[in-house]
Amino acid sequence: MAKSTQRNDNVAVQKLLRGKRLLIVGGDPRPQHVQRIQMTLGFSAVEWIETRSSDPLGRKAVGAVEQSRADIVIVLIGLVRHAHAKRLSATCKESGTLLVRYRGKSPHPNGIAVAVTNQIGSRLSK
Repeated sequence: MAKSTQRNDNVAVQKLLRGKRLLIVGGDPRPQHVQRIQMTLGFSAVEWIETRSSDPLGRKAVGAVEQSRADIVIVLIGLVRHAHAKRLSATCKESGTLLVRYRGKSPHPNGIAVAVTNQIGSRLSK
């Protein structure tokens, strides 16, 4: 994909995401990624919650969704236990929070733009 096409896609997605709050779940939080995602895609806030084997139910992430701290949740597939992803998915469904499954260990704005467009784009544009 050419850079100008990526920029155009990001601009279109930015319009849908501007002012929304994002929660990333899985792996280790990377402040530089959080900042780049927020600036590039226009989120009002980005929070990244790690998952650990010492928290087998994913209480931190589920709690964040239950407290309405996010409009969109991105689950980093491969860095989240199956049980965490399943419980988080159910909690998002119950609360009406949009869930995106992201394949990759390090979320990048372009990858997020594609995943959001493909998985929840139609629900955002309403």
